[in-house]
Amino acid sequence: MLLTVYAVTDGSGMAVAGITLAEIVPMLALGLIAGVYVDRWDRRRAIILGNTVRGLLSLALVLAARSQSLGLVYVVIAASEAAGAVVQPAMTAIVPQLVPVAHLAQVNTLFVLSRQFSLLIGPVVAATAYRVIGAELTFLVDGGTFFVGAGTALAIRRPREVEKQAGSDETVGSTWWRDFLNGLARVRGDRLVMALLATIGLQSLGAGINNTVMIVFINRGLGRAASDIAWLSSANGLAQILAATVVAPLIRRRGTAGVLAGATITMLAGNAILAGSWSLFVLIVGVLITALGNSPFTIVHTTVLQQAVGPEYLGRVQGSLGTLAAVLFMAASSASGVAVDYVAARSLLIVSAGISASLVVVTLTRIVPALRAAKRLSSGRSPLRADD
Repeated sequence: MLLTVYAVTDGSGMAVAGITLAEIVPMLALGLIAGVYVDRWDRRRAIILGNTVRGLLSLALVLAARSQSLGLVYVVIAASEAAGAVVQPAMTAIVPQLVPVAHLAQVNTLFVLSRQFSLLIGPVVAATAYRVIGAELTFLVDGGTFFVGAGTALAIRRPREVEKQAGSDETVGSTWWRDFLNGLARVRGDRLVMALLATIGLQSLGAGINNTVMIVFINRGLGRAASDIAWLSSANGLAQILAATVVAPLIRRRGTAGVLAGATITMLAGNAILAGSWSLFVLIVGVLITALGNSPFTIVHTTVLQQAVGPEYLGRVQGSLGTLAAVLFMAASSASGVAVDYVAARSLLIVSAGISASLVVVTLTRIVPALRAAKRLSSGRSPLRADD
């Protein structure tokens, strides 16, 4: 779709930026609402319905491409992301209902691997398909992937007692707002969950800055072609895939707390190298180190959240987390986009490294002690849940 919009609008940067807005705004608007209904509904059906809708909307992109209507393109993209706002928290929330606690990290590792493979290979495949078979057939293939996802979810079979637990809690008020406040109150007093939300917020702020500033830093700070950012994208994807494959063995050897602490410190080291880079090679090294910490952080963070929050509230927490991340990422990206015209790009990368240092502090002082106090997260009923 990016290539189609770029071609239709004769290379308009503003039109391309509109795609980003169409992708982010639905999460900002619907993330909290979707989380509540994920906790009310059968999560398996939510995944099936959401993917089916996204598949149909991908087919609608064929009409949008034929009509060359930019407005229709934005509407279809936004509608697809709205459906995705339901699918993502539903997928995270259903995992603890299907998988024993001891295997949560392995399953979350598979999610990270599949996502990174898609980010690494997907753009290349899409661009090749766009050139070889054209935009319309490419959209048809894309729609087919969502139908495959819906079909895969059809194969999920859950025990009856879990099915009942995933539904609406009769003790919770019938309105969306009351349901949301009930879930918020349930975890608000849990210091571990609040610390987990804080770390995702800090990570999103740093990512938002780097997302906007990096290309400027490469061009103005290092005197390289802006297109060299492709090297960073490839390095990031490969490193995250490599790191994800060793997370489960590391957890067995070092424990959840040790892996999480090491991941945040590794990300800080990588961000510090990014801020101090004097060549493209050093910049790539910084990206590699940051990515080597990012995958374990994401996997362990998701696993701990799934254990710390009861399954009947996990959709709401995950929806809130997604909204928080989207808001802070967009705010940091927008603010740094304005600031980079007035201050050196390196200065903003230093700010990002400072945020990464704050992430380390929160992790080491709030999360790690709680994990170590829990002793054995991977056996029996987790002692981290807010309702324990």
